[in-house]
Amino acid sequence: MLVELLAWLTGKISAKEQTAVQEQHTATGKLAAYIDSAFAGPAQNRSFYRVYLDFLARASRIPVYREINQRFYDSCAAISTEVLNLGQQEGIFSRELTPDKTSPVIRAIIDGCLIQWLMNDDDHLHATFKESYIVNVGPTVSRESFLLYIL
Repeated sequence: MLVELLAWLTGKISAKEQTAVQEQHTATGKLAAYIDSAFAGPAQNRSFYRVYLDFLARASRIPVYREINQRFYDSCAAISTEVLNLGQQEGIFSRELTPDKTSPVIRAIIDGCLIQWLMNDDDHLHATFKESYIVNVGPTVSRESFLLYIL
């Protein structure tokens, strides 16, 4: 039963993020939509990350949980790859950046910000962590220096 719940939950989050991104037509619009969808709000993020962190503990030991987690991160990587490829076509991302190295980092930073927010147990800080991501990552993701630095 827990396996089905986690598959449903991560699938729902993936679908929501994909839909938000598909509604935009520029790389910066898609990135902003992805960030807005990932930073859904204190109640939504708390509910998801409390379950997800428990899920990750199991995923490290149980193959079926790892498979569910991999599907979720594959979806996240597909979104980031779409943003990166479009940004390269638009001339705002370096063509030297590769989706296989860059895409996982984009989600890792989102997850890191949201886990830090959750551990602070202060709903008012949710906006602060989202703004921090936007200010420190959003604009700089269009500069090759940021992504080359983290790679």
